[in-house]
Amino acid sequence: MRIWTFLIGQRVGPRPDFEEIYRELLGDAERAEQLGYHGVLIAEHHFTGYCAIPNPLMLAAAIGQRTRRIRIGTAVIVLPLHHPVRLAENIAQADQLTCGRLELGFGRGYSAYEFTPFGQDLASSATIVAEALDVLEKLWSGPDVANPDGRWPFPALTVTPRPVQRPRPPAWYACGSASSFGVALDRGLFPFIAVGVRGRGFVEQYRWTFEEECRRRGIDASTLRFGAQLLAHHGSEPGEVERGARAARLMYRMSSRLMAGTQRVRGGLVDLSGTEPSADVPTEQIVSGSLLGDDDHVRRQLAWLEDIGVTDLSLNFRYGDIDTASVHRSMERVAELAGLKTAQS
Repeated sequence: MRIWTFLIGQRVGPRPDFEEIYRELLGDAERAEQLGYHGVLIAEHHFTGYCAIPNPLMLAAAIGQRTRRIRIGTAVIVLPLHHPVRLAENIAQADQLTCGRLELGFGRGYSAYEFTPFGQDLASSATIVAEALDVLEKLWSGPDVANPDGRWPFPALTVTPRPVQRPRPPAWYACGSASSFGVALDRGLFPFIAVGVRGRGFVEQYRWTFEEECRRRGIDASTLRFGAQLLAHHGSEPGEVERGARAARLMYRMSSRLMAGTQRVRGGLVDLSGTEPSADVPTEQIVSGSLLGDDDHVRRQLAWLEDIGVTDLSLNFRYGDIDTASVHRSMERVAELAGLKTAQS
């Protein structure tokens, strides 16, 4: 099982400032390489402290200049917010600047708050994604391709530069439903899910849904990559586990309000007061679907995830109000428990 570190650059208050956030993001990527992680995955969000990365490919290029081995992926590029021709160019350039270590993750997005300033309608996101993927596939098919019709018409052109990895870097698709798994399978994209605070049952249900979609298409699910993004915070004391769970509830209170359109934002910060039923769940549920706990819990979770077919595990160590020292400690201990340095030697 490949294990990645997820980068989001979150701030739940006026501190840290952005200079510190970007220093930490680059430092976490370098640390991930030193510890033997397979790669880093970079989020994209806009206009709030939920994420300080509006352009994941720009950060991918910067990380590519500071690292030599790790894969560098996007989780995800919010496809409806990008012109696919410009995006194809940016992807190719980032693949060049990372020396062919780029992996792509695409998604529909979920927040009208992020869509509206770009003149996009969240309700149309599925249609836009389908059309954008069509254009990208055409652009990656070879030189001098044209798209005379549709949302983004263009004359015959060749994406310049060409990506190092041909015809394109490996690509993933964020899945939140059976139809999303269908899109991934029919497009040759690898599916992945974001677990958050939803617990073990969510992971197992979505893996079962994916396997059902594979069976309908005559595909052996065990032959495909399948990704899952989980929270991770190592701690052996009950108080430390609860601290990680509180940070998780804080993070998902923010994303739940953005998803529901009930956010109140001032100066880029989401009001996190009060409660949010979908996010303020019991610690036991959060722990059941995360690497939040002691050595034994981390080992059991890693074994369970590999057993059910997760091939690529993305771990979010820096979420909510978790401090840098705790992030580094957790990254180091999980790497040891997973045998990452040994696997790289």
